[in-house]
Amino acid sequence: MQACPYDALYIDPNQGTAAKCNYCVHRLE
Repeated sequence: MQACPYDALYIDPNQGTAAKCNYCVHRLE
């Protein structure tokens, strides 16, 4: 997947890394 279609990427403050939502779980399974 090249980009999040939901524009739901965010920075995880605990790990300091980019994290993403799980709206695309159905697309990855």
